Amino acid sequence: MKKFPLLHLTPLACATSLCIFVGHVVLNEKVHAQGPPPSSVTELLESLEMTDEQQKKFQEQEELRLDFQATLKQLKGEERQAAREAYQEKRKAALQSLFTEEQWKRWSDYWAIHWNRGKNPPTPEDDPQPAIPLSAPDFEKANGRFQVAKQNGRISLITPKGDPFFSLGVTHIVAIGAPAKGEPNIMADQFDSDWLAMSAKVNENLRSWGYNSTGYGTPRPLGKLIPYAEGIHTSDTSLYFGNNKFSYPDVFDSAWQKKVKDTLRKKINAHKDNPNLIGFYWTDMPLWDLNYGKRSGKPNWIESMKALPENAPGRKRYEAFLAEKGEQATDEDFLRLIARTYYKTLGEENRRLAPNSIIFGERYGGVITPSLVVEEAAPWIAAVAVQPYGNDFNVTEFDRIHHASGGKGIIICDHNMSFPTKDHPKTMWTQLPTIKEVAQTHANYVNTALSKPYILGYHRCQYIDRYQSHLSVLKQGLIKADGKPYEELVNLLTNTNHAILKRFATKK
Repeated sequence: MKKFPLLHLTPLACATSLCIFVGHVVLNEKVHAQGPPPSSVTELLESLEMTDEQQKKFQEQEELRLDFQATLKQLKGEERQAAREAYQEKRKAALQSLFTEEQWKRWSDYWAIHWNRGKNPPTPEDDPQPAIPLSAPDFEKANGRFQVAKQNGRISLITPKGDPFFSLGVTHIVAIGAPAKGEPNIMADQFDSDWLAMSAKVNENLRSWGYNSTGYGTPRPLGKLIPYAEGIHTSDTSLYFGNNKFSYPDVFDSAWQKKVKDTLRKKINAHKDNPNLIGFYWTDMPLWDLNYGKRSGKPNWIESMKALPENAPGRKRYEAFLAEKGEQATDEDFLRLIARTYYKTLGEENRRLAPNSIIFGERYGGVITPSLVVEEAAPWIAAVAVQPYGNDFNVTEFDRIHHASGGKGIIICDHNMSFPTKDHPKTMWTQLPTIKEVAQTHANYVNTALSKPYILGYHRCQYIDRYQSHLSVLKQGLIKADGKPYEELVNLLTNTNHAILKRFATKK
């Protein structure tokens, strides 16, 4: 009987805490006949016990379904309905051909029960993406550096040794050295301002909690101990900057191009030879959306170019664009031209300086990032970095960005959910009432993300509590400002992390 290892993140209400585990179930003939029907897609796939060849073909069908979902969103009315019906018939025929008679019966029985629970018949948009198993691929091109590869139906990070790697990281660890007014200075009090000693303790904690990496804001000594991703600030377009700091660069100006290349060189040269380097990020939460800029009280990039002096390269390029396009000229077209120039400048230099390192590009804010911007970044990046917000994994937005990038993998580079504390009733990120609810919602979020075969990793914000006085909120971490962990939180997250890592740990 063929074993079929599959991720199965299942929340259980335990007596005193939330337990999350990976279930590797092998069902024999007797269980098939007598056991209860599957209660989830994960259990359904486990019960089918597909052969390796079936798994491969099934994964191909899932990729086709994702592509069709994207196509369907472009259609309306009768055309949409006709396309949906044609697809459903085609998918049904493909799966019937793929499955044995018994497998098809289990598959069709499950969906008949599932969709009859007060719902209309399923559509491609409704049909949840089953978690696709990933055992280590036969990857023969290990080059001593982290890479991105498509193997066994997934896009995955690959370690320097050639193993699949799902990056579970924590960001902003360097904040340990920057306590807010009134917060304890644990760097001085507990580590005698020794970053080596601090890094050793952080590495010990992270590893014990099931984290295998860190994100941007990693202290240099810590980067010697654990895989990490490094951020490079390439423009002052971060959404959260105040108007006194926020600005759009004139990307057509050779002086700006020289300056940003110098910035890249200084940062990249300090990290490019570290085998623990996963890759480089550029600017955090860049504001590209033309309409969001107006709503946020900031100018958009087109308005900024128009306001430049007449002899400025950006202003001249805009005037030339208007002359070329005439009545066909649109702000979106010129934004595309800006993005093309911006990313070419960054991409060429980053590749020249670190040809063997992954480029994740800018850390996009999801819904505020137009598809055309991602399209222009795509030729220069190996994967996409997204910093989402909210408690639910936004499938539509992630699919949009994935398709806009030409099908590249996506790393969730910064995300969190928080809970109120006695001293800090207001916290950053979306807030839930209790630690257990945060842990449960987090598990659901990552489980949904993992069902997408293009998700490369999840990085949590952040390691240590830091009060943001300008916002009057707590930026909540895994440990309190005094260095003591939130024990209940880290215990629950540890269970989730180990379940995820277990999926990526077994080689065929």
